[in-house]
Amino acid sequence: MSWKIWKSKEERIKEEYNKAINLRDQGKLSKAVEKLEKVYRMSQEVSDPAIKELGIKAAAVAKIYKAKLGKESLKEVYSFLSSLDHDLILELPNIVRVGDIVQELKVLVKDSSKLASSAELEKLAKEYLSLGRDKLLLSDILGINIEPKKMAYILYGEAKRLIAESKERENPEESAKIYSEALHYFELAGDKNKVAILSQKISKLTKVMKCYICGRTLQGEETHFLYVRAATTPYMMRHLSSENPKAITNDGAIALCITCYTAISILAQAMAEAKVMQYYSSMMMRINELEKRVSKLESNSWFFSGGSNNDDTNYYWHRRGRIFSRD
Repeated sequence: MSWKIWKSKEERIKEEYNKAINLRDQGKLSKAVEKLEKVYRMSQEVSDPAIKELGIKAAAVAKIYKAKLGKESLKEVYSFLSSLDHDLILELPNIVRVGDIVQELKVLVKDSSKLASSAELEKLAKEYLSLGRDKLLLSDILGINIEPKKMAYILYGEAKRLIAESKERENPEESAKIYSEALHYFELAGDKNKVAILSQKISKLTKVMKCYICGRTLQGEETHFLYVRAATTPYMMRHLSSENPKAITNDGAIALCITCYTAISILAQAMAEAKVMQYYSSMMMRINELEKRVSKLESNSWFFSGGSNNDDTNYYWHRRGRIFSRD
């Protein structure tokens, strides 16, 4: 191996870099990362701009593969690559610009589950759409199965859902329209579960019924009115089924506005609590009576310990008090 002595440091750096790429292509990522980091360190000892750039490329590629190995976080990779020239070209093995990788990492480091407002979700959705591709450049390398457009649609849908949810109690008609917008985005994303949930939500929110008790017409099942089971007769069903809007369903449930429903519930609870207190008071009186009777019996101490000077009598009562068991 002495022939290496006659090679320049620049040539040895290039050779180490090629070895690192070969190791990467063989799937030996840990060894490839070690070589790439060595290339970077060696490049710091030369003045050739091209070799220094090669060293920076090696460091960048090493960072990305360390993330794949779980030795670097995406935030650390993003921070490092952001400081580089965005026009720098990397071999991953596909040829990519640092700027394009940075753009992807910028959205990937954000945890959408921690975004609380619709504005934040919409902003992130726009960033995913701005990537302008159906597949991430880093998807195969890092095993990230995120489709940018699909994720954007999901985020837009969540943003609209939050807005619609906030308007349910204030304006059910407007809320239903915004839920429909959210539904459209989830349809584009192919999220069948969310589509089913929102379809049911819209169906309930657009229902209009008349309160059976106060007679007010209200929109929004489970938000402004509820259905309650009640006893009905064929006559009532015939008489009330022709009303528009209806106060009773075809299967005999009546509609109650939230105000009437809660008023009845509070009254029923108060009556139930009063009944419980009544039973409790009655029970305590019985317990007190029993305690008095027990106390009265206990006061006749001769009954339990023997109250006669006659030994036979004492023995008899002792036997009764100890359930007929001798000491």
